[in-house]
Amino acid sequence: MIKLLDIIREGAYDAQGVGDKVYEKFHIPTDMANLKAMAELQRQENGKPVTKIDGAYIFLNPKSLKYFGKFIRAVADKHGNLYVAQRDGDFIHHDMSQILGITSDQYDTEFIRLIRISHTGNNFRDVSDYWDTHEHAKAIRALREKHPNFNFISQY
Repeated sequence: MIKLLDIIREGAYDAQGVGDKVYEKFHIPTDMANLKAMAELQRQENGKPVTKIDGAYIFLNPKSLKYFGKFIRAVADKHGNLYVAQRDGDFIHHDMSQILGITSDQYDTEFIRLIRISHTGNNFRDVSDYWDTHEHAKAIRALREKHPNFNFISQY
């Protein structure tokens, strides 16, 4: 224990945790300065965000998810437009749809709820609870046609 305290006092100890190193490796922001830098990279690649929710920018029809967080939320409208939050936050799909103005009913049947499956690749899981409806199936087809670079996987 005394040797460890001496190492810390001498400055030879790296106070950065394992999690911080993993975040750096996969370019995941760990503080507000990094979050702003990531937002700038996203703007350069995907254009200007359409709005902001809980400190996270929402991008319309991004080309890729290169600078986005790991398990981010996204919503899609019936026309195949994809709205993606840059990071996960203290908000839900309904909050996103309300701020974007793409829902008007209390049951949230006018948009598709999506969650990114992992931090690599362009895979989204459809977490909507009305997959079997005709309107939802049409919206998924429109989404797949408009975004062939993304994989939209049903939960059923």
